[in-house]
Amino acid sequence: MKMTENRNILVFGEVLFDDFGAEGKVLGGAPFNVAWHLKGFGFEPLFVSRIGHDKGGEEVRRRMRNWGMSLAGLQTDSDYPTGLVAIDIIRDEPKFNILPDQAYDHIKISGKENFFENFPFKIIYHGTLALRNTTSYTSLKRIIQKENNKIFLDVNLREPWWQIDQLFEIISGVSWLKCNHEEFKLISEHADTGSDNTEKAAWSLCNKFKLDLILITKGSEGAMIVNNTGKVWRGQPETMNQISDTVGAGDGFSAVTLIGILLGWDLNTLLKRAIHFASQICGIRGATINDPEFYNEQSKNWI
Repeated sequence: MKMTENRNILVFGEVLFDDFGAEGKVLGGAPFNVAWHLKGFGFEPLFVSRIGHDKGGEEVRRRMRNWGMSLAGLQTDSDYPTGLVAIDIIRDEPKFNILPDQAYDHIKISGKENFFENFPFKIIYHGTLALRNTTSYTSLKRIIQKENNKIFLDVNLREPWWQIDQLFEIISGVSWLKCNHEEFKLISEHADTGSDNTEKAAWSLCNKFKLDLILITKGSEGAMIVNNTGKVWRGQPETMNQISDTVGAGDGFSAVTLIGILLGWDLNTLLKRAIHFASQICGIRGATINDPEFYNEQSKNWI
């Protein structure tokens, strides 16, 4: 299915290579993966990031161009390399070794970029990893201040690259918060929600930070949504493919969730479709696939 062209989403953050050692490198980074999936489903996101003046950067640019993604928000850095993460798969779960001072840590936005005029954004999507550096964090804040948008925050807490005070600052002002169950537990404990019950703690967080929704992914157990009135939606995958790896499954979930928000799906439908797509991503190596038919097959029943 090819959806009507839609330029309503700005995606901000890291693009990098996941290094699986002998099995090779796979292009990734949560924001990049989300932008890639959105394009695969027929949307036209603007991906704002930074790559090195190196072979990795050339590969990122080539892959984006071949996939038809806009390069208007992609910057090149002469001092810092294109992002790289070493990944080991332990008991079907990825273990990340994230290198410091990568190009995506130095995204620079002056507020005068002309892409703001060409993309009427309704939603800004970003994660947390690229905000570990003051330069990228300041640039994101400039974008948010310039545009009257709603924000989708995709939490990725990678040690040692996060601090709770900054995380709370980032969460304040977003509309939709997505995290996995382990990240949610950390956030709710630090926020002192006063409850060990996930549903009640999520409702407390919604009220504390004035969120519309919290989306919590739970691996093979599916996912749940809690809104600011305390209503809960739950879903589980109908079938599970043979797992190649779980890298990027949450990014697939986020991409379909963004589509559901833009198209006004009810939350039961949104949850079902996001979980299904995430489960399909688990069947491939890495987080993205260069096959339009894969996306057509996933979305053929969405009309």
